[in-house]
Amino acid sequence: ILKTTDNNLVQGIITINNKKALITPAGGIITLDNGTILEIAPQSLNETAEISFSEIKHPYFTSLYSNTISISSTRQTKAILKIPLKDEQEIDYLDICYIDSSNKIVFIDSNEVLHPKIQRAPDRFGPIVYYAIVFGILGAEVIYNWNVEPIYYPKQTETPLIACPYYEQPGPTCWAAAHLMLLKVYNPNADLNIYKLDHMVMSMAQETGLDFSVATSTEIDKLKEIYKKYVAIDIKDNWNLVEPISKLHPYKLFNRVLSALDNNKPSIGYVNDHTYVFLGYINKSSYEEIELIFHDPIFYYTNLPYHKMKIKDLRNRFKGVGSGFSSIPNANIDNNRTLQTIHLWGNENSSQYENFEGLGFFKNGVTVDYVSFDRTKNDGYTFQKPEIPDFDKITIKGIKCFNTSANQVDCLIKTEFFKLNEKLEKTGESIVPQFSESQNIPSIIPSETNTNLDMKTLYKPFTIDIPRKSFTDKINENDVNFEICTSLYNKNDLTKKLDGFNIKFKYRKLFIKPSDGLINPLPLNSPIVFFATVGNETISSDKINWSVDPADTGVTIAAGILSVTQNAAGKSFIIKGIVNDPESIHNGKEAFFEVNNKILKIEAPYDQIQTHWTSYQLFALYGEENVTNEASWSIEPASGGLSFDSGTKGLLKIEDTVGYGEYIIKIKYTIPSNPDVIIEAKKPITVIKRTVANPTFSPEGGSCQFPINVTISCQTKNAKIKYTIDDSNPITSNTAITSLPPITVNLVGTGDSSAKSATIKAIAFRQGMADTDICSASYSYIANPDMQIICSIDNYEIRSRLTLFKVFVAGASQPIDSVTLENPSDGAEITKLEPGGDYGYMFTSPTYTGTYSDDAIFYIKATSGTLTARFKITVIRPKN
Repeated sequence: ILKTTDNNLVQGIITINNKKALITPAGGIITLDNGTILEIAPQSLNETAEISFSEIKHPYFTSLYSNTISISSTRQTKAILKIPLKDEQEIDYLDICYIDSSNKIVFIDSNEVLHPKIQRAPDRFGPIVYYAIVFGILGAEVIYNWNVEPIYYPKQTETPLIACPYYEQPGPTCWAAAHLMLLKVYNPNADLNIYKLDHMVMSMAQETGLDFSVATSTEIDKLKEIYKKYVAIDIKDNWNLVEPISKLHPYKLFNRVLSALDNNKPSIGYVNDHTYVFLGYINKSSYEEIELIFHDPIFYYTNLPYHKMKIKDLRNRFKGVGSGFSSIPNANIDNNRTLQTIHLWGNENSSQYENFEGLGFFKNGVTVDYVSFDRTKNDGYTFQKPEIPDFDKITIKGIKCFNTSANQVDCLIKTEFFKLNEKLEKTGESIVPQFSESQNIPSIIPSETNTNLDMKTLYKPFTIDIPRKSFTDKINENDVNFEICTSLYNKNDLTKKLDGFNIKFKYRKLFIKPSDGLINPLPLNSPIVFFATVGNETISSDKINWSVDPADTGVTIAAGILSVTQNAAGKSFIIKGIVNDPESIHNGKEAFFEVNNKILKIEAPYDQIQTHWTSYQLFALYGEENVTNEASWSIEPASGGLSFDSGTKGLLKIEDTVGYGEYIIKIKYTIPSNPDVIIEAKKPITVIKRTVANPTFSPEGGSCQFPINVTISCQTKNAKIKYTIDDSNPITSNTAITSLPPITVNLVGTGDSSAKSATIKAIAFRQGMADTDICSASYSYIANPDMQIICSIDNYEIRSRLTLFKVFVAGASQPIDSVTLENPSDGAEITKLEPGGDYGYMFTSPTYTGTYSDDAIFYIKATSGTLTARFKITVIRPKN
């Protein structure tokens, strides 16, 4: 399979002749139809094997000469295929592959590629250059034969390490960081905020995907002008580009690098689309083993950003065309090590933190103007076309961005802190999210460039001010590595992220705690020993300034020993420790340990839960503080149908199968000032059975004409109904029928045609709930179906205490004999009013307090002669 350097397939290998032969250890020769010869030397094979080869035809290969295939004696069933090429420049390299036992194409890994001395084709092929491919059938090995090119051998055993500050700038801006490092090498005292580099992404780069393509004298002159601003250089110095390197030309770059280092000059090398700054070497017994020391703009580690790698390993990184500079302007180099460092703010906003190499870190109150890069995918600067059409100029350290055409963009700045694991990967959500808007509109000022263009700043400057405690209060003693991520969004369109600026750093928080924990009340006769730690490091008690606040609480502390008197009973106080060690990086760090009499408790609206509820919210209080979201919740027993919701803290989920009885709610809470102190609270809660809703009948009884269909229903989910139509008890009767509601029953009535009647009796029940009482509905024959009793509040919802209503017979002039309440309870009653008014009756509804899960249902029964009617009213009750 042949590929070009831009990874596009040119044309597949075409098989036109397959030849197979059975070869023995005695050797032999196979000749293909086109004259290709397969040579097997005697004793080259350990055992007999069947070998299959194919003729290869491709536009890049010559067909004038026969190919020669021979078997090596160093490995079983291994062959060397020599393919003459038309022209060396028509192809840069071959991707070598073989077919494995599963008939899959497997590409040879780079560590299987060897680089012996140059081999040429037999004389009969003249000057034609060959690739040598060792192709295995049972195994595979590949040998590239490099062109003969001169090799520069270093002159020193070990060069002095050239001091170089470190700038982290991964991805497409690695070139800028590399040149900033070199500028700082030659001018260590230069202002770090003034470096400006022309962005050298040319039109060619948009086609190839490379970000550093300096190939013309004009571009070299531009680079010279940049250096001349900051460094006194000899313009006659060697500024020529290294020729493009590839797998065929690796030594040209290393020759320039080693030569520059022998002259105590740093060198930029461009390898596999990435820039390195070479600062020294360590000579070894062989050329391949020489170790080069360099800065890599992609920062991977928490120690110094100096990397060391053997030439053979660096060469294996070559995957395509690259370019690089080696000779940089002559200047006197100071070999004292200087590093750019990050400082996290310490006590009183002073910078008291371990050195860490990378971009400068902004402190409280410092305004920083910048457009920066997104490190979430290690892509470097990523600009959205609608906001930044073309990128003309960049200031790496001042962290501004300039552009000739883009307008200013108002930004919303989002800053977050993340915890990192040992691999420096984010773990969990942001511990400190903060939003702010850009401040002040900057003036548009001309900036000197090669073409004297006026540059415009794209973004307004802004201030990031994050209180130290908002960060330190969210971390514990096991947290060490962190990352601050700042993202910029278009204020008018918050869906558009413009850029991001990320910095990884290290911080270890100070903690003080009792050696054996605390009990309540505090012991009066046993001093309590406190100690201080930072990560895995213990700080000696004599390096801590101990104090108690307030001082009159009846406790004292000296050298980490807490003594308690009777006066401390029931009082709250804070133990404070501050590191007092000027020689330590932890000097000034402080920690607090709170001792108080606050009580942790669980608060619930009710002590009883009804089985038909679906959820129930509880709350955790620490003193008067609501800590529901900070507490951990559990329940015993855990398998009774009650569980806590994973998304909402304190929300108890109630399953349909919940069992009734007593449960114990438990919570645990960690005091923020003392992460080692965990307090608990418990609360019993009872699940009670709820009575199933009464069965209802429609129509509800009264006068009718037979036959009639009556529907029996129940509002309780999954409840069943057991009923009879012969006036027998549905609980004990042999004639009772059980079914899921709704149930339709056809009544034909019993008795004489003029006096037919029927009665339905029913109960409703469900597992885990209480059965209902027996409910019934009676129906009697009516000769005149138009004559019926009417009630003005039938099926009404009652919301007032007193309700007036009237009852009368429609279809006939007939008086009402009686109006009664079938189920008087809770103080509900019906009162007959004096004649003469518009209403004959008054319903007095109960007074309900508290909250309920449902409303109250009452039934009014009215009679007139042989007519009977039943009416339903609903009294609205307050809900939970």
